[in-house]
Amino acid sequence: MLKNPNLNSGILNQITDYSPEWCYTEGGIKVLVAGPWYNDPNSNNHYSILFDSIPVQTELIQNGLLRCFSPKHQSGLITLQVSCNNIIISNSVIFEYRDSNNNNNNNQSNNNNNKLLNQMDLLNQNSLKFNSTTTTTTSSSSSGQNSTSSIIKIKQPSLMV
Repeated sequence: MLKNPNLNSGILNQITDYSPEWCYTEGGIKVLVAGPWYNDPNSNNHYSILFDSIPVQTELIQNGLLRCFSPKHQSGLITLQVSCNNIIISNSVIFEYRDSNNNNNNNQSNNNNNKLLNQMDLLNQNSLKFNSTTTTTTSSSSSGQNSTSSIIKIKQPSLMV
């Protein structure tokens, strides 16, 4: 069982892990924070993750794991903390906001997308170009009628990417 969030003791709980450790200034990235957080049906615990002392909507997705989405923020290092019922209950950890160079990121993303599309085109072309061999057999039934059947064997080339 997870320990009490120490609401009244003044002892701060440890954030045992969090991910990711950074995001771009635009925010909107899912952040997971692990620690001794739990759902107590006998109390009305409302958790918030604080980015630079600014609370964001937070969900306890399972005992020990909180989830939120990072808000927009200027680039730099900030503190990340957890509060319960508007009382800070955790130690501080460092979270980083990084500038995104839209031109560099877009160019790199476009290059990666183009490479992926080219590879997909090659795969599609190779799957359409196949060799086949046909084997035809003829058999006679007891009534004297001939029956012909064909077996087509498809040989797909090995894919080279």
